[in-house]
Amino acid sequence: MKLRKRSVEVFRYLSVSMLLMTVFVTVCILVPVTKKVKELMFSGSGLFHHLG
Repeated sequence: MKLRKRSVEVFRYLSVSMLLMTVFVTVCILVPVTKKVKELMFSGSGLFHHLG
């Protein structure tokens, strides 16, 4: 049972880390370069995948 709990903790940590890295790259790199905040942050299928 400890192995299962540990694997869930690792999976949760990895998923949160990847989500934060995506938001960081979008906010700090893509938005300043393209000046398209609405298109990059609040539209398209990417938002559905991250919030779903």
